[in-house]
Amino acid sequence: MAENAKESVDASVNDASQVKDTKSADAKKGRAKKDTEKKVESVEAESAEVTVTSSEASAAEAAESATTKAEEPEKKPRKTRKTMSKSTKVSAKAATAVADAGEKADDVMREEFSQEEFQAAVREQIENCKNELQTTLSESIRREYATIVKKQLKAANRRRRVGVIVRDLIILILAAAVGYFGWCLYDVKYFDWMGPRDVVSSTEQPDQKVEEPEEVVKDTRWYVNNYGYLFEDLQLGLDADSVEAYYLYGDDRKVSEIKPAYLLGMAYNKVMPTAESSTAAGASASVAAADLRTAFEGMFGTTEYFEKVGFTHGCKKFTYSRENDSFMTENSDCAMSSEREIVEEIDEMYEEGSVLYVLTTAAIYDAEEASFYSFDNLFKPVVMNAEKEDLAKNRALLNRYQYQFKKTGEKYHFSGVVKLR
Repeated sequence: MAENAKESVDASVNDASQVKDTKSADAKKGRAKKDTEKKVESVEAESAEVTVTSSEASAAEAAESATTKAEEPEKKPRKTRKTMSKSTKVSAKAATAVADAGEKADDVMREEFSQEEFQAAVREQIENCKNELQTTLSESIRREYATIVKKQLKAANRRRRVGVIVRDLIILILAAAVGYFGWCLYDVKYFDWMGPRDVVSSTEQPDQKVEEPEEVVKDTRWYVNNYGYLFEDLQLGLDADSVEAYYLYGDDRKVSEIKPAYLLGMAYNKVMPTAESSTAAGASASVAAADLRTAFEGMFGTTEYFEKVGFTHGCKKFTYSRENDSFMTENSDCAMSSEREIVEEIDEMYEEGSVLYVLTTAAIYDAEEASFYSFDNLFKPVVMNAEKEDLAKNRALLNRYQYQFKKTGEKYHFSGVVKLR
């Protein structure tokens, strides 16, 4: 029975060892601990049972020994020795089994302590890993934050530089504008009143007044009075019923883009008084090509576009004669018979730099209908029941043009016309 108990203890210890090898982590540790406690209790119970059995065996042997002694008094010593020997063996086996069970239990406890140390080491490693992870994350966050801050600082510096550049540009533009307006005021002699005043000499009478020259204001009226002839020299006086009359009013045109026949008609305005004064009434009129070339150069500043071709001025049609090297017309005293006429007035005249600008309003006036037509639609009147003098009142509904004269030296030369509306 003691051997069975020892085998049971060995089996329990082996089972505990197997549990220790196959279980890991905290959940496995708990189950291993519980199994070990149960097996230790089982070993203790078996040890107690072995002890009880040994006691019962000793008591039975003692009783048997007493009965045998009563029956066979002479053989008492021999049986007693046998019984004691058997009892001693059983006790020794039980003691050995208990000692083995205790050693197994100690081994199990030591293994449990080893598991606890292992788990403690694992927890320590986990804690170390956690600390390292926290340190790594903190360092990574710090580096990332530093990178973001650097990028934001770069963007802020870039915006600041752009702002400085824009500010400087605005300051330069404002400075240029102030300088330009200052130059304009100086050009019109706005600052002349700041000059030194004339000092009255001691020989003059105190009540004698010094006449100061009047300040010249170069407004539209001043320019019309002094340079209005430049615009008048461009008028061809063409018949309003003729398609040729609308050529110059159809679009923007530079001098180089205008047909030579129209340029010759404009240049004829320079020589017309001399040519017609020497022509008898009803006779043919002529103008020398050399004279017209000189007038052409004076008006346009060049003879590059001068050609010896026929041209029309008013109702007179000129043709070029190679024999006389002149331009001739058969009827010099013709008159217009159309009810329509092209009317054009100067609205504004000013000078900027070396260019003189003349702004005009132009339309076709039909005296029979008392209506104004625009050059954009020759069949539908834009203003009805109007007088010819009402051109300025209806400026917003009619065509507007800008004539440009470029200054070369002290002379102005026609350079082109722009259709504003």
